[in-house]
Amino acid sequence: MRSIRLDNSRQVYVAKTDEPSVRHPDDVKIRVHYGAINPDDYAMVNGTLRSHYYDRGLGHEISGEIVKLGPEAAQYGLAIGDAVSAVPFTSCGMCINCRSGKEHLCLESGSVNGLFSEYIVLKSTQVCKLPASMDLREGALFWLTMTCAHCMESFPHTTGQSILILGGGSAGLMLLQLARLHGACLVIVSEPIKGKRALARKLGATKVVDPGSNDLHQLFSMYTEDCGFDIIIDASGNFNALRGVTGMLARGGTLMLFSMYDAQQELNINLSEMYFLEYTVKSSFSAKNSSSLGYAGRLMGALQLTPLIGGVYAMGEIEQAMAAYTSQQYTRILLDMTR
Repeated sequence: MRSIRLDNSRQVYVAKTDEPSVRHPDDVKIRVHYGAINPDDYAMVNGTLRSHYYDRGLGHEISGEIVKLGPEAAQYGLAIGDAVSAVPFTSCGMCINCRSGKEHLCLESGSVNGLFSEYIVLKSTQVCKLPASMDLREGALFWLTMTCAHCMESFPHTTGQSILILGGGSAGLMLLQLARLHGACLVIVSEPIKGKRALARKLGATKVVDPGSNDLHQLFSMYTEDCGFDIIIDASGNFNALRGVTGMLARGGTLMLFSMYDAQQELNINLSEMYFLEYTVKSSFSAKNSSSLGYAGRLMGALQLTPLIGGVYAMGEIEQAMAAYTSQQYTRILLDMTR
């Protein structure tokens, strides 16, 4: 079979690999149809994130169809022919984090050997059945949905809140929709690319702004009546976008870091400002299987997913797909693993 791999010189390529088989009672074999390139994959390729993918498979967002099951897998409600997506990471279930409901922060967490392959085998607990009517291209956004849902769940409440989202990529646009579903009264998206700003408007943003031509620090008082934003989420990964951003927080507000940053980047915090405003800086990483896996598939039915797909490339066009991702003109880019 074919798999997409990353070598030690950070070159992506299509390799011939052995087709995996069902070996354990709770194994699920999936024929992968689509893979979605995300910031982690890109960071592995460009070297800003230390790669554990070298000489291994790449990717961890997919959708596909079950083709074989271990004898115990049916107890999870799975059947041959089901359209599914998956959680890419495993947890030990035994460490203190797993036992306290934070399995996404497992101390022994491991990753599968890359999911951008024609066939993969996962544990039943990693597999989620998608709605029967869902297009498998949309199904490849399952993990994006899970991680964004986990981010929104991190806030005690969002009903009636004012939210500023930095970045209008696929994550920012997903968070925009979830913020609306969670009852936010004001959601502003800051995005430099015109096409993404237009998409944010269509998906329900109260206001979109171009950070290159608008000074957010001058405009935010107009939007929030000088009170500041209750929540600011950085989904841009642009470190410069965070400069001075805490000055736009409301008293008791929250700055959420929801992106991939270079390991050398450090955010300066004015401690006096933080003390008097009593704001919180937090991050959201991955997603909890226990709280998100069960409903993420259903949640996807309430979201507009197709607009978040910026292009579909054949598996053999991985280099072109990565180049398209680099341009930042697109939202999520998919790989068709059947071509």
